[in-house]
Amino acid sequence: MVCAQFFFSNSRLSNYFQECLDFVLKCEYCMSPMQTIRTLEGAFVNLRGGAAGNIESDLVQENSVRNQKDLIRALGANKSQKAIQRSCRAADTVSDIFEQI
Repeated sequence: MVCAQFFFSNSRLSNYFQECLDFVLKCEYCMSPMQTIRTLEGAFVNLRGGAAGNIESDLVQENSVRNQKDLIRALGANKSQKAIQRSCRAADTVSDIFEQI
């Protein structure tokens, strides 16, 4: 516990550490076993199907945001609210098409 206190007080990532600690404590001590299973299963997404193909949902969200930003940058000077909305809706589909090619 001494190392945890040092990390929490001296790290730039102390907020991340605090959230991780909160998550672990809630899963281990506060939630019922069924709630714990649902929470842990909800932290992952299976994009490909099949066994052991799970990806963290945070990583999936970060990749989606990156794809949206790339498409917005590609609009160049033609940025309007409608164009941005269209490109954000199509971002995941466009990345899937690029992945197939």
